[in-house]
Amino acid sequence: METYFPRLRRRKTIRRVRRVVTEPLFPRYLFCRFDVTRRLPILTLPGVVHIVGLGRVPAPVDADELESLKLVVQAGLLLNPNEPYTVGEKVCVREGPLAGASGVVVGLKSERLVVSISLLQRSVSVVLDREWIAPESVGRAERKLQ
Repeated sequence: METYFPRLRRRKTIRRVRRVVTEPLFPRYLFCRFDVTRRLPILTLPGVVHIVGLGRVPAPVDADELESLKLVVQAGLLLNPNEPYTVGEKVCVREGPLAGASGVVVGLKSERLVVSISLLQRSVSVVLDREWIAPESVGRAERKLQ
């Protein structure tokens, strides 16, 4: 069997210190090339819960997609696969000089977000670190706890 477990490098803040760490691209998933008629040996391996598929039929990953994935991982670039914000999303500023303000994401930059914040019935755009921002629903929940 041929297996592939993609890992990537990304910046992460650990105890207020920014570090580059290596993490699985898809936690708890392992790509494996095998004969679908002989999947029992795979299913009996310790830690294997099931094979991803449609019902009981395994779903193959397109070979071109897997090759593209391998190229991205081999490039060794710092990636953020789980972009938590989209343009138009309402956010709350949790840290920094604008802590407590809320706004709307109007742009995405590598490690920062461009957020539009309404001040005195006018809107200003500011560039903020991603660590300072939380989705508005998270910000509201944190304010209730305080």
